[in-house]
Amino acid sequence: MTLFLASCGALFVHFSGYIYVLWLLKRFLPARHAEETSELPRVTVLVPTHNEERYITGKLENLLRQEYPWNLLRVIVVDGRSSDRTPDLVRGFAARNTAFPLEMLAAKEQGKIPQLNEALRLVDGAGIVVVSDADARVFPETALLRLARRFLECHDVGLVGGWTVPNPATALEGELAYWDKENRLRHLETLAFSSSIVIAPLYAFRRGLVERFPDDCVADDVFISWEAHRRRLRVVYAPEVEAREERQAPTYLQLALQKFRKCHAYSTELFRAAGSFSRLGRRMRFYLGIKLFQFFVLPWASLGFAFGSWAVVAARGWLPWLLACAALAASVALASSLIAPPPLRERGGLRVAAIAPTLLNFALLNTVLLLNSLLWPFWHQTSRYRKASP
Repeated sequence: MTLFLASCGALFVHFSGYIYVLWLLKRFLPARHAEETSELPRVTVLVPTHNEERYITGKLENLLRQEYPWNLLRVIVVDGRSSDRTPDLVRGFAARNTAFPLEMLAAKEQGKIPQLNEALRLVDGAGIVVVSDADARVFPETALLRLARRFLECHDVGLVGGWTVPNPATALEGELAYWDKENRLRHLETLAFSSSIVIAPLYAFRRGLVERFPDDCVADDVFISWEAHRRRLRVVYAPEVEAREERQAPTYLQLALQKFRKCHAYSTELFRAAGSFSRLGRRMRFYLGIKLFQFFVLPWASLGFAFGSWAVVAARGWLPWLLACAALAASVALASSLIAPPPLRERGGLRVAAIAPTLLNFALLNTVLLLNSLLWPFWHQTSRYRKASP
């Protein structure tokens, strides 16, 4: 019975309690007043690539349509020793659009982190840096303007992320529901004070936030988010800017491998952030504790719930188990109603996937988290990895 109650408590914290706390923080947060300024900053867009011939032309066309003044814009494609036609396609695009401020940088080393570090050496200490993956399409055409205005409105904003969505034409149904919830949760965190993280397909930061990424960094989006927290700068999740990921894992097996890599990278950067615990504000310490709980306690709590359920039913019958499940379900339903979408993302409630894909996605994620908690001390990775097949 103790195991069952403890696991129920852990599930409550993850699925409901955290949301309740964020909602209360949002209610008592003082209103923020936008600063009046019309001077746009210089924006440098970094697009790291490695064998992206399938996506790079579409990416450049997407950036070409952005309504940001070209005299204040710089786009750098930093290629990591591609063996396909990616560099040729970039050079060809630049030749056809000579007025577009596009540059091609051939990095000495493959890997997102060394590629970004080489490109950052070319960016001066002022302005805004935007990092966007080659397979991410940015919407609307005023997206860069909207990102820039987020920094102009509040001087304490150090990092802004876009609303990340998988391509609905190719994504697995469970992933669509997962990202719908994650986006809304990041938005609620922003309203409560600051989003815990941004997502890799699209984020923007003040150039002074980082000089370069650590050589052993494996998740640039997680690292830079916690660097902003360490410096007491706000991280904003912007619903008015969308980053649509074109590349999606076509099978649940590939999705599991992708999620394992991401979970491992995320947890690695969380432990790096834990080293600066004393320099974080109280709310960021709370965020960090919740994230470590979700990665290293929640998967075991889910397993404990399964075994505890069997023990409770065997010892006391179905009624106590059904009552506990009903209480958890009611709590989750109430919490879900509090994750209100912003007006630009209003869809009449959380996206609800079919029951089978939702349960499969939940089981997959918990399995990945269990494996990550077991293997994290013994397995290491770099920012050089194999992407999901299209």
